[in-house]
Amino acid sequence: MKRLEDRINVVELDLDPANPRLPEEVQHSGQAEILTYLWENDVLEELIDSYLTNGYFESEPLIALPPADGRRVVVEGNRRLAALMIVHQLGPAIEAGIELDGDQVLDQGRLAELGLLELPVVEAEDHEDVAAFLGFRHISGMKKWNAEAKARWLFEQVQQRRQTASTRGVFYDVGRQVGSNARGVRSSYIAYAVIRYARDILHLDSRVVGYVSRERFGVWLRLLGTANVAEYIGLSDKPTMDADEIDSQIEALKADELLEVLSDLTPPTAGGRPVLGDSRDVTDYSDVLGSEPARLTMREFGSLSLATEIARQGELAPRLRQMTRAVELLTLDIKRYVVGEDELLAAEEHAAAARSLKGAIAAASAEDDE
Repeated sequence: MKRLEDRINVVELDLDPANPRLPEEVQHSGQAEILTYLWENDVLEELIDSYLTNGYFESEPLIALPPADGRRVVVEGNRRLAALMIVHQLGPAIEAGIELDGDQVLDQGRLAELGLLELPVVEAEDHEDVAAFLGFRHISGMKKWNAEAKARWLFEQVQQRRQTASTRGVFYDVGRQVGSNARGVRSSYIAYAVIRYARDILHLDSRVVGYVSRERFGVWLRLLGTANVAEYIGLSDKPTMDADEIDSQIEALKADELLEVLSDLTPPTAGGRPVLGDSRDVTDYSDVLGSEPARLTMREFGSLSLATEIARQGELAPRLRQMTRAVELLTLDIKRYVVGEDELLAAEEHAAAARSLKGAIAAASAEDDE
């Protein structure tokens, strides 16, 4: 990369349609659509106010590709360029209907004084030339992309390297490029590849897959690193798999189980709460998937907390003995309580439930003997 001696007029610059910060449904859209997304999601108002007050910061040159048909695509600094497109009311801003407040409109002379008309630019030879910089800055550095954008970018880097090198060592190579390690790159690759396969090949519920990709990808990434989730959907937890081995396993995923897990991350209705609503419960959820009685309870009652209790308590006989001990302790402690009709009714309900449980166990035992 080299810094250009001549500054580049803002009207010659385009937003990057392949910007990893953009969600996939926005990537490769027109300039107005990309600008609209950045305006609605990247808090450009504060940046615009800063530019109109302080001017452009010379220490933050844009990084752009060589010109094509007189225009340059900015591969680093799209948020800055988007703000300037609005400041200058360029075509994409007008098409998107994004206007400035009256007191923000400055004439061209004042914009030039603030350094907002012609900008410092560093030219990259191609996307590969800037890949190491982008990766370190946004994967390991101070200005990190969100979890899905990082995983998607790493997936693309792995795929590009696979075209020219052996798949063995590719995770290490990409990790070294971005200041990470092979394990981290492999985990992100798997998480994104599974989502991509669920969407494009299995054609699972688009609402569910889209929601997890946009809103819960970080939790999804953590889930695949737990003891039971990967195995439940048909993935090995072997930490040394290369990209070819991973792809082979993904092609044999258990579609129903995969949709089940993704659905547990997704609210059933607008304003509803998913089964796994708190990222702190990832380990509990994994434990539940590893216990069939707990998992069936979660499916029947839609309660992760109830299922977690079952998963933690293990087999039925120890659970029953633990419950018996609790009743015995309560019996010894009964003198501490003021008892009446309500307490007697509750005790009768408990006794009836115990008799029903005994009958159910006896019936199940008889069926097993047959």
